[in-house]
Amino acid sequence: FSSNARYGENKTPYTEELLTNPQDCYGIAKVSAEQMLNNLGTLHGFSVVNLVPYNCFSGKYNRYTDPFRSVLAIWINVLLQNKTPVIYGDGKQQRAISWMSDISLIISNFIDCDFKHGEVFNLGTGSKPLSINQLYNLVLDVLKKDVPPKYITARPNEVKNAFPDCSKIKKKFNVGDGKLLRDGIKELADWIKKHKPKPFQYHLPVEIQNDVVPKTWKNKLF
Repeated sequence: FSSNARYGENKTPYTEELLTNPQDCYGIAKVSAEQMLNNLGTLHGFSVVNLVPYNCFSGKYNRYTDPFRSVLAIWINVLLQNKTPVIYGDGKQQRAISWMSDISLIISNFIDCDFKHGEVFNLGTGSKPLSINQLYNLVLDVLKKDVPPKYITARPNEVKNAFPDCSKIKKKFNVGDGKLLRDGIKELADWIKKHKPKPFQYHLPVEIQNDVVPKTWKNKLF
């Protein structure tokens, strides 16, 4: 499993033949893992396929007390506590969202199928990209709330627009359109309501303390 972060600053929508251009350590690590596995597969005679998910979220069972990951869960948890969520930068960044229930079905097809060693596939249903502002407004609509977000400094090395072209995977497995985004957000919101909004668990220490570290992490704003 690689990551959408492998593409970095590249033309969107990302297609599999693009040269990798990761902008952060996470993306660099993913590309390195691809290269190591491709190398080992060539050396030892096993086949590797590099699957590239992007912005995956689940409804039920989504861990929502993590302050670092899963923006939809973070927003919903904050809003249900009658607090104000934050958006990094101007909110005009474009992303596409995929749901684990859709992705898991696609992944299962790779258990027994043909592919070229080292081949890359973007995983997804080809959902339309949204700006972060549009995504936030959709969350407000689902929760029937009217809470303007607080805009704070953009995160360092964050790519402005990052969304894939999924035509290759859709052609290979006849992938459909998947879950409606609004339905997925409602499922997640209902899950959090059922289990009650909770304080975030800052389970990982922030080891570097300087001005580029997001203050939501450094100061534990929530």
